[in-house]
Amino acid sequence: MIDAVITWVDGHDPAFLAKKNKYVKGGETKFDDIAGDTRYAELGEIKYCVCSLLKNAPWLRKIYIITDNQVPPVLEVADKFFPDRTTEIEVVDHKTIFKGYEEYLPVFNSISIETMMWRIPGLSENFIYLCDDFTIIKSVDPEEFFIGDKLVMPAKRMCMPLVWLIDKMKPKKNGHSVFTIKGSVMRGAWLAGARFMYYKHYHIAHSYKVSLLKKFFDEHPDLLVRNIKPKFREIGQYDIHEVNYILAKRNNQLIFKNRRGLLNYLEPKRGNGYVEAKIEKINKSNGKFFCINSLDKASAEDRQLVIDYLDDRIVPISKMQTEA
Repeated sequence: MIDAVITWVDGHDPAFLAKKNKYVKGGETKFDDIAGDTRYAELGEIKYCVCSLLKNAPWLRKIYIITDNQVPPVLEVADKFFPDRTTEIEVVDHKTIFKGYEEYLPVFNSISIETMMWRIPGLSENFIYLCDDFTIIKSVDPEEFFIGDKLVMPAKRMCMPLVWLIDKMKPKKNGHSVFTIKGSVMRGAWLAGARFMYYKHYHIAHSYKVSLLKKFFDEHPDLLVRNIKPKFREIGQYDIHEVNYILAKRNNQLIFKNRRGLLNYLEPKRGNGYVEAKIEKINKSNGKFFCINSLDKASAEDRQLVIDYLDDRIVPISKMQTEA
């Protein structure tokens, strides 16, 4: 039994914007990785994400969508194309996963939310986690994510001391050092018990075990609070994916699989023919996973190319909207 968890927000919702603006500081909105509009942009990707799971991972038991007092626009679409499957979709509010920790709400920080997602009531022991800009474009088996009681991890090993050395030698990027950029991942590895190695994981669906995180946070409640307190992303936070994988390795519940070629990562903001060329390349590849980075930054023409591609590979959602 495997469930899927998706985090989603509609950053254009006036109620959400009013709530966010009460807490955000002026400088934070300048950075897309903290509180910029791109981090909360909603252009309908969630519909393709959910439908891709219903179509290409039909073995999933349930799909949970974590939101902040919002209703994701997926049920009508799912009912149109998968009329027998809508009961498998459940919306979970932040108040549910933050039960007992309501003092830290509201929160606008994906790291904080991901840290609490394993607390969904009724969530299966084994589950996969996806951002809402992620889709599965070809049929996948459960073994892509779990083999027996072990997690399948899409990552490669990295040496902490080596990265620290590189940090000292290389120039800063956008005002940040290499260590700062990768710091949350290494902090997660360190806190979970690793000392010299961490995993550079790909931006892909992640496999999780509820019991690993429950035991860890039962033993280290201070680390839970530390990661959920910031309302917006902060450098001092740690990566919960990394904690999850390190704990699995320590419990002999981790399997490495080479993910090279399986993930198609699209950055529409590049422009200059990039999207058209990338989609043509993806169509010829064996990739099963597709991630769209910042679709809101694409031109109208490139955005339509991406939507047409998703309509063709998953279900014709945009055509349904046009007909309506």
